Amino acid sequence: MDRYTPPFFGRRRGWLLATQILLLVAIAAMGFLEPGTQLRWMAALAVVIAFCSASQDIVFDAWKTDVLPAEERGAGAAISVLGYRLGMLVSGGLALWLADKWLGWQGMYWLMAALLIPCIIATLLAPEPTDTIPVPKTLEQAVVAPLARFLWSQ
Repeated sequence: MDRYTPPFFGRRRGWLLATQILLLVAIAAMGFLEPGTQLRWMAALAVVIAFCSASQDIVFDAWKTDVLPAEERGAGAAISVLGYRLGMLVSGGLALWLADKWLGWQGMYWLMAALLIPCIIATLLAPEPTDTIPVPKTLEQAVVAPLARFLWSQ
């Protein structure tokens, strides 16, 4: 993903926005499906959601690294983990409880999709990093060299 820059909002925010919109659409689409008869579509959307959420996590980590000064990255990581854990609680236990008591599965999927709207707004308001590393042009530059530096610098 780092090799390609979306044509909107810059290299980091563009990918954040793209993954968040895809997540919103995929999660909302699950609310329109009947798992008993449309299991293949549910599974396909689950794969899309897994891919997009993992991609968003990677891009968000890159954005934090680019935006935060080195001395603030530890606190930034701690806040990020707190957000991740709260998200897991909301999308796990609380979602099950709300689906059972009030919303049903369809409503719960739509609520989860709607909860992405504040994330999208935050992405739109966030600054795009100004000092980013050059875009890698080869697999060696993108993967092999950074991995080698990490492994041999320890």
